[in-house]
Amino acid sequence: MHGNGVNMDDYETHDDRRLLPGTGFTIEPGVYFDDFGIRSEINMIVQAHDAILTGPLQTAIVNLI
Repeated sequence: MHGNGVNMDDYETHDDRRLLPGTGFTIEPGVYFDDFGIRSEINMIVQAHDAILTGPLQTAIVNLI
């Protein structure tokens, strides 16, 4: 579920809130055309001094249709 968390890319709105340890977030790069679209989702969690992946690394494109 998407919430009103920190907007880290500064694309849609300026946001200067910090990510606190224990915060989870996703990186969702995508490319969308009229007849085709693709998005990847990388799940992360912030720790005291770094951020780590929380799931497996995607190695293939999965067709959802």
